[in-house]
Amino acid sequence: MMNFIIYGKSGQGVHILTKLIGQSLFLSGLSVKDFALLEQEKYGKPIVGYVAADNIDILSNDIVGNDYIIIVDPTLNLTEIVKNADKNTIIIVNSKENIPALKKALGKKHYIDATKIAMEHLKRNQPNTVLLGAVIKLSNKITIKNAKRAIELEIDDKVKENMESLEIGIKSVK
Repeated sequence: MMNFIIYGKSGQGVHILTKLIGQSLFLSGLSVKDFALLEQEKYGKPIVGYVAADNIDILSNDIVGNDYIIIVDPTLNLTEIVKNADKNTIIIVNSKENIPALKKALGKKHYIDATKIAMEHLKRNQPNTVLLGAVIKLSNKITIKNAKRAIELEIDDKVKENMESLEIGIKSVK
């Protein structure tokens, strides 16, 4: 089983990113469970998205493991977020530079200034499709074709701009 945990604040597209990853993996032929949990239904409050995918039916509701940790908002408590990461965890951080709080964290850290890209192409702070591009590049489970189809299914507006943001995300993650 493969797990993705996405951390951010409501209004940043965490719920949509969760659905995009889940839909992309489903279109790849995997069994998927995805959901997001809000601390409170208020703009700017912490939200966590979970995606589990496997080649067989997923019968458990437990999210076990940290294969991928995606940090949409680097102002959150990063030490707490990455405390269960291991050396194989892929950590994707929405930041243009390395963050000192993550220096000692286990895992393979990758950085992308997804907010800047989203602001340039979408004119709003919703870096979800940019980060989906980073996931495509760093995993071997999601194809560009399936990610673009997921965008068509899950996003109602600015579809062309989101497709462009996806492509830039693929090229920009470090």
